[in-house]
Amino acid sequence: MGFLESGIEEFLGDWIDQDDAVLAAMEEEARERSFPIVGPEVGRFLAQLVLLSRARRILEMGSGFGYSALWMARYLPSGGRVIQTENDPDNVDRSREYFQRAGCEDRTEWHLGDAMEIVSGLEGGFDLVLIDVEKSRYPAAFEQVRDRLNPGGLLVVDNALWRGQVANPNFQDSSTLGVRKLLEAVASDRALLCSLLPLRDGVLVALRR
Repeated sequence: MGFLESGIEEFLGDWIDQDDAVLAAMEEEARERSFPIVGPEVGRFLAQLVLLSRARRILEMGSGFGYSALWMARYLPSGGRVIQTENDPDNVDRSREYFQRAGCEDRTEWHLGDAMEIVSGLEGGFDLVLIDVEKSRYPAAFEQVRDRLNPGGLLVVDNALWRGQVANPNFQDSSTLGVRKLLEAVASDRALLCSLLPLRDGVLVALRR
């Protein structure tokens, strides 16, 4: 779902040809499985953020079968890593297969289990963190990684407008409330410089000063 007129959405989707066979195969699998992925527009944006920030150590909380992780991994410098977290072993296996096909298996590491528990066991800071876990857990995920962003590091949150429900007070379900609470926490954090973009289902980007 996006927030632009349908013609603009279609134009953006067709504007740049997808010439990456592995990513195209992942997009086809997502369509067949009705599996939510960030899509090529957000994927390309993530790749730009990796290059602009010169990120070397990336944490992804909620990796699915590795679509957004592969977008980022392709643009990492030598020695860079995307740390994937995923609680479905089948998705981890699919991610491994795709990364091997793309020749990027040396740019990632896979962790099977609950993202929050995995992160608590990791040491060190991160140059970029992508949060895409259950929406009700967004505030807790932010609190867990907030102080582990390196100076100049980026926090990126997918589904940050959550179907537009964050702007409608009639929606009080746990997912919408979770996204709202995270947006409030990030916006009030003086250490972060934030932007909220209406790209697909909304992308939040916050730079740690």
